[in-house]
Amino acid sequence: MGRVPSGNDEKMLKAGVALAKARGLNGYTVREVCARSKVNLGMFHYYFGSKDNFDRAVLKKIYSVMMERINISISPSGAPRENVRGVLVKILEFVKENRVLLSSLGGDVLSGNRKTLKFIADNFTKHVEILYGELKRAKARGELKGGDPCDAILFLMPSIVL
Repeated sequence: MGRVPSGNDEKMLKAGVALAKARGLNGYTVREVCARSKVNLGMFHYYFGSKDNFDRAVLKKIYSVMMERINISISPSGAPRENVRGVLVKILEFVKENRVLLSSLGGDVLSGNRKTLKFIADNFTKHVEILYGELKRAKARGELKGGDPCDAILFLMPSIVL
């Protein structure tokens, strides 16, 4: 008979997400995560190996929530303009909910932290691809005036982030 899953990894991730949203990735320690989730420190190393690996898992968890919300807001048969609006609203909500964490990540990016830059480049791009696809559909249906959809993204993104 196999071992019953304890859910310790999910408990730690839940604690990590809460701490990251409140203080940024550098604002908590492994010991705090374990104390908050009531999980033995040894289990942290068993599941994640290092704080870097844990931070990546936390970011993936947070980002996956936004992607779920975006995917729910899009209707494949719906009007592209409404889909663009839905995606933008979900991105805005994500930025609002995670402003402390995103400020922390922004600081890492501006300071040249290669690990953060690589993680963002590898993992935080799907929402831009979805937005671009919906902008292309809107352009093809005549619902988007102007030039290339990339121009629209460049125009929209700073206002969302700020």
